[in-house]
Amino acid sequence: TLAMLDPAGIEAARSEAHAEIAQLSRALLAFEDAEPVPLIVGTLPQPDSVPLGLLDASHVASVAHLVRELNLALWQTTQGARSLRLLDVDLILARLGAERAWDHRMAYLAGCPLSSAALRLLGEYLARAVAALFLPAAKVIVLDLDNTLWGGVVGEDGPQGIVLAETGLGAAFVSLQEALLALR
Repeated sequence: TLAMLDPAGIEAARSEAHAEIAQLSRALLAFEDAEPVPLIVGTLPQPDSVPLGLLDASHVASVAHLVRELNLALWQTTQGARSLRLLDVDLILARLGAERAWDHRMAYLAGCPLSSAALRLLGEYLARAVAALFLPAAKVIVLDLDNTLWGGVVGEDGPQGIVLAETGLGAAFVSLQEALLALR
């Protein structure tokens, strides 16, 4: 691991990781030039454990920080590309939680440290991403207004009786309205 290296070794290992991502990025862009079809690229997941423990975030040998840097490089590659799309693997695994996402036995048995639950969830999200690329987008959202877009019934409570607020129950209605506006 990075933590076991001397300072010069740490920098060399970090540079090698960045060079590998740069090589992958060049290969992805070359593939895009040769075959302009949608290609989904997964990010690197955060490690399930950090050898440096609580001090990992502030140490030069932080594997977690290195993974963030490498994922940022992948993100930058996809931003300039026409058909490359980034799938945030770490965000998907976070939905399961580290305890359920990783299975160290499978790392030895199958060469993949992810649990079967994590692989199923990744497959589900990958299928959604592929569907989003090839299926037509939904163009209409139909909603009930009373007790959906705001709390209360306008016809019974009047405009002053509806619930919209930055806190409490009204905040849920405001969040829904903001999410709908974001879809526009």
